[in-house]
Amino acid sequence: MNNNQNQFYSWIVFFSLMAFASYYFVLIATNISNDYPEYTALADRLRGEPLSYSFERELTEPFYLIIFWILSNAFASKTVVLIAGLIPLIFKSIIIKRFSYYPFIALVFYFGTFLALHDANQIRLAGACIFILYALMTKEDISKTKLIALSIAATAFHYTGILL
Repeated sequence: MNNNQNQFYSWIVFFSLMAFASYYFVLIATNISNDYPEYTALADRLRGEPLSYSFERELTEPFYLIIFWILSNAFASKTVVLIAGLIPLIFKSIIIKRFSYYPFIALVFYFGTFLALHDANQIRLAGACIFILYALMTKEDISKTKLIALSIAATAFHYTGILL
């Protein structure tokens, strides 16, 4: 079996796992998550108001607020929360697949532990973890400039990104 076939089968397995993880995410976010009602209420508050007013009224990180504001003005509040949670899940899954020695074992571990904690409950933290996970998993040496940029991006989603 050549490398192209291995890559093809790898992506087939990855998309199958992502379909399962997305379904699992929706179940957890809509039925178990403590923050789901707060996120839907935020989406309802953001709908139809100017972004500048949202910055004045909402005490949240800027990138997260901008993304949530854009989604809130395009979709229903429940859909906004699901999209805002699935985006970090997808990006983190791609990072794990790309940089992990055993990507599918790592993904199953991630889905079993962190999906319910970060992606379904703390969407802002999940967004910040995209940049933190990338910084931790890349094998290449990260320059100080790139690390600072990743830290700023992570902090713009959740203030714990400053730890990077």
